[in-house]
Amino acid sequence: MSNEESGCRYLRGTFQQTCGFCGCVFHVDVPGQTGRDVPEQYHCPECDRSFPVKACDPPTTTLISKRTDGLEKQCPDDWGIARPQKGRTPPQMLSWSKRGTKSLFGKRRGRRAAE
Repeated sequence: MSNEESGCRYLRGTFQQTCGFCGCVFHVDVPGQTGRDVPEQYHCPECDRSFPVKACDPPTTTLISKRTDGLEKQCPDDWGIARPQKGRTPPQMLSWSKRGTKSLFGKRRGRRAAE
């Protein structure tokens, strides 16, 4: 089978990741294949937190430094899901005016703010 039929395999990305749940640092290698990249997930080697990525096969992870939170528990499935907070207006919902925008702190920003 030639490269045109199977797609050209390559290393789509290689990077260092710090887990937001446990604090460990690990290296990620993301494989790619022309025309065959699909949503995949890679997992933190310490707490098993999942991260989304596009790849042709599941990415490989290599632990660089151990977790820093001092715990041994696994990451819950719903950790890190954004939920709206009661009583707070999201930034994209703030109103616009002719002279600028309202900031989160009630001060005006724009042309007249500098005067």
